[in-house]
Amino acid sequence: MVREEQLIWRLSRAIETRDRATGEHISRLAAIEKIIAQQPGLDKNYCHTPYLAKPLHDAGKIGGSDAVLNKPGKLTREERKEIERHTEIAANILQGDENDLIRMAHEIALSHHEKWDGTGHGRGLAGQDIPLSGRIAAVPDVFDVPCSDRAHKDAWPFDDAVEEVLQHSGTHFDPKCVSAFKAGNAEIRKLYTAQPAALQEA
Repeated sequence: MVREEQLIWRLSRAIETRDRATGEHISRLAAIEKIIAQQPGLDKNYCHTPYLAKPLHDAGKIGGSDAVLNKPGKLTREERKEIERHTEIAANILQGDENDLIRMAHEIALSHHEKWDGTGHGRGLAGQDIPLSGRIAAVPDVFDVPCSDRAHKDAWPFDDAVEEVLQHSGTHFDPKCVSAFKAGNAEIRKLYTAQPAALQEA
């Protein structure tokens, strides 16, 4: 398993060479997902599996153009659609494997942009029809963007980004996942002062 973990993080670095913000984003998301998954009392193996699967979920960004991935301003509708295609590309890369870790990475890739109320993009899933791994992944995936510096914007204050998540409980996010996110808030706050290498050990 140790070698498998090392391989996964090395593959995530390949994504980082295309989009540095995505590479650091992946490390934080994996750590936040692990914190969230631990809150509802899920078994230890489940908590660890999404943590390892998460670095692969944005693998589809390898297929995006550098101009769009690193654009410093607002994306056009066409550019936004190109970014959204990364879920399909990642799913195609990860499909057809019986390994539990790869299967969960495939599941997260397909479902992490679904919304609890059914208005997300992907397969148009809603509520409990969205896999739990995707419901958990959606929270940090949205939270980390305003909480982080990007080429075209400064980071929001941490508490403002938290409030943004709380306000979308029951619409964008599974309320139980938001409650777990809130319960793990103190641990999550610490991640934003950690170095990237430390996040992989979280």
